[in-house]
Amino acid sequence: MSPQSESKLYNGSDKDVSLSGNKLTKKESLKVQKKNYREEKKRATKELLSTITDPSVIVMADWLKIRGTLKSWTKLWCVLKPGVLLIYKTHKNGQWVGTVLLNACELIERPSKKDGFCFKLFHPLEQSIWAVKGPKGEAVGSITQPLPGSHLIFRATSESDGKRQDADDIFRFVQYSFFPTN
Repeated sequence: MSPQSESKLYNGSDKDVSLSGNKLTKKESLKVQKKNYREEKKRATKELLSTITDPSVIVMADWLKIRGTLKSWTKLWCVLKPGVLLIYKTHKNGQWVGTVLLNACELIERPSKKDGFCFKLFHPLEQSIWAVKGPKGEAVGSITQPLPGSHLIFRATSESDGKRQDADDIFRFVQYSFFPTN
């Protein structure tokens, strides 16, 4: 590259770094890239947290039964938001149990002998599906029966056809939003 010619270097964001002769060394360019990387990471984290904490951004919320590691069912309040499923012990005071990261999950309908609609969220490589922190920065969720780390089995009670419809809607929304080719 001649000292007169100028080229652009893409650094992982919308900002370009101009290279003209020796104006910006490789080391300086790497510093700019790292700075832009940190800014982009902070922006993405802030965006996700605002989605989780904003009460107006709720796709659906309802009581669902969740099977624990001891194969018993617990009724928990589930709030579906874009990209996450927040699970609470109660509807009113919001005792947070956990947050499932839906982009890391696969979703399948699960056959069940009992009444109700059953489906399973799972990580295909048996990794954790849980977020590390809660919507308000909690490190530990409310005490419930132990829940599995790499999957969850949900059942919507079939008290009425409407409940079945709600469960179908949840299943379809999660399936369409995160797996549009299925």
